[in-house]
Amino acid sequence: MSPFSVGTEVREGETIYVLADQARGASVRIWPAFGNNCLAYHTRAPNGCEVDVILEPPDLTHVRQQPSWWGTPLLFPWPGRIPGGRYVYRGTTYQLPNLEANGSAIHGFVKTRRWRVDDAAADAERAALRCSISSDDHPETLEGYPFPYRVTAAYELNENGLSLLVTVANTGNEPLPFGFGAHPYFRLPLAPGDDRGACLITVPAARRWNLARIAALGPDERVRWDDVTEPVSEALDLRARQPLGEHNYDNGFAELEPTSVEGQRWIECAVANPRTGVSLAMQATPNFGTIVVYTPPGRPGICFEPWTCPPNVFNLAARGLDRSGLIVLDPGQRWEGTMRLICRSAGTHGTHGATAVQGEEHAGA
Repeated sequence: MSPFSVGTEVREGETIYVLADQARGASVRIWPAFGNNCLAYHTRAPNGCEVDVILEPPDLTHVRQQPSWWGTPLLFPWPGRIPGGRYVYRGTTYQLPNLEANGSAIHGFVKTRRWRVDDAAADAERAALRCSISSDDHPETLEGYPFPYRVTAAYELNENGLSLLVTVANTGNEPLPFGFGAHPYFRLPLAPGDDRGACLITVPAARRWNLARIAALGPDERVRWDDVTEPVSEALDLRARQPLGEHNYDNGFAELEPTSVEGQRWIECAVANPRTGVSLAMQATPNFGTIVVYTPPGRPGICFEPWTCPPNVFNLAARGLDRSGLIVLDPGQRWEGTMRLICRSAGTHGTHGATAVQGEEHAGA
């Protein structure tokens, strides 16, 4: 009998999909009706330690009130903030509705909307859930963003961990501009009673985005790479393991160095517990050019967020930044990217089992 299964449970009147792997004590809970958010991921590390990988919300009301604060929010068609909700694309200015209290449009609009469940299945090697969202299902999202789209997100739980394959398709007759990001919250510390500050983090980045500069773009200015990025400082150089300590992070990183894992190239960020030897890794395909590292105030977690671009990407591209990360699909074209969440123990390899900069424009939540 296969150890993998897919089922549902009712939580606070909502249907939650559960992917399970009995052999490894793993379970994943996903809420397609509200952003297709992966709310929880529990697993057993190869050394036997039980790990709550994802920072789970106390209830679904918390997710409705703060949809980018819990679980694994999906961010489309832009991650981060667009100040004032105004952006320029190919010479036309657009105004987005439904601004946040600070007057910005943040993290796109799919994080709060209902996704279709296209397929839920398990076999001898995996449990999987595939969901989609489109402008056909949600025509109201075309206000301020008049670019027809279809986004598919496929979660898969297998012996190596949890993966998310995202596909974006242009379903319209004109080019589709977008950015995409995922916002997984890792729960810290990695074992009950451990010290959050003793956890060690790594991020393979040589430069950082100047988020305050990106948020304050002038209406007619032109920008270059060196105007909006800079080499990481000693305090923000996380390429070698650094203890989290009392530091808080809200930083966007660029110039990411991929690592080779079983013949494939991945951008890998990790947090490790030196006492138990357990570590959690976020791996993303190299077409995610930005990593946001965020420690949420008042919540026991850290985020390694793979984004295809920095915040305010439409306006960066409009101001001539060649490496803005804005993706533009012609009619009928598709884009794919993958993120993986992996739990390891000391001695396992492959996919098996600093100081915050003050005054920056917030990126991460």
